[in-house]
Amino acid sequence: MEVNLSSFRRISLSRKTRLIASLLILFLAWEAIAVFVEVFRNVPFPTPLETFTRLVDLITGEPLYGIPIYKHLVDSVSRWILGFGLAVAVGIPLGILLGYSTAMWDLFMPIIYVIQTIPGPAWIAVALMLFGLGNAPAVFMIFIVVFHAVVITTASGARGISRRYVNAAKMLGADSATIFFKVFLPAATLPIVSGLRIGLGNGWRVMVAAEMIAGTASGLGYSIIESRWSLDFTSAFVCMLLVSAFGLLTQRVIFAKIERRIMRRVGLMEVS
Repeated sequence: MEVNLSSFRRISLSRKTRLIASLLILFLAWEAIAVFVEVFRNVPFPTPLETFTRLVDLITGEPLYGIPIYKHLVDSVSRWILGFGLAVAVGIPLGILLGYSTAMWDLFMPIIYVIQTIPGPAWIAVALMLFGLGNAPAVFMIFIVVFHAVVITTASGARGISRRYVNAAKMLGADSATIFFKVFLPAATLPIVSGLRIGLGNGWRVMVAAEMIAGTASGLGYSIIESRWSLDFTSAFVCMLLVSAFGLLTQRVIFAKIERRIMRRVGLMEVS
């Protein structure tokens, strides 16, 4: 037991060391690029120190385009949650239904695949025609890019379930509703989680693009695009850092824990 604990501590320390080294490489490369651009192109390029100093100023109350940085972040997260939540609420039931029914698969999956081929920012024209300017087009764009990811992975997972399980449930007297909820839904859990992970990243990225174009008047994407007029590129870098930090937090920390819990529940990971 002591040997295993010691080995675990060495592995954990090694991972932390590599993480610190990776971040150090990133910041050194950032600093080198900033120096190169300023020396050879005579263009001010925000350094890591300048960016973090600006971040502290904004956190301590200095407004960014007349709005606190907290409101920009909250508005962006709110739009993403709404679009992501709507896509999940519609996409998971539809995906399971398409995987459950061959006729529904043949009828609707070609449409979903067509939607998948269209990049998220390309939906801006449709969003503006449908909803005009404001929050609605941004939420729509987030919804559409999350929706197809959730539907495709969920439907593919449900469709890939072995017919032996279905036949066994029927032999035990299970009706269609029982098979749907007790066989298809649990078996599709991991594909659903994979779709949510993909949709989460897609939705967060397109949220930034949507805020740049859709006239939201707040948000991290809005602040980044506004920097081209004010030439406040340091604030744009701050917003990019916040976009990256929140994305990593949701994907690598919060969502990873949910995924591990589900995998333990379905028996694909040992409980430690």
